[in-house]
Amino acid sequence: MKKNRENDFIMLPKNDLAFKLLFGDERNKDLLIDLLAAIFLKHLAA
Repeated sequence: MKKNRENDFIMLPKNDLAFKLLFGDERNKDLLIDLLAAIFLKHLAA
């Protein structure tokens, strides 16, 4: 990841492509569901 002037992280195109290849495939639906559940559960617990 790369930082912009405000020290915020921005996504690089290669990261977006890797995400789409991994999580955009119907065969990997369970991986996406697990990832989103982990993110949301962590966020809700905070």
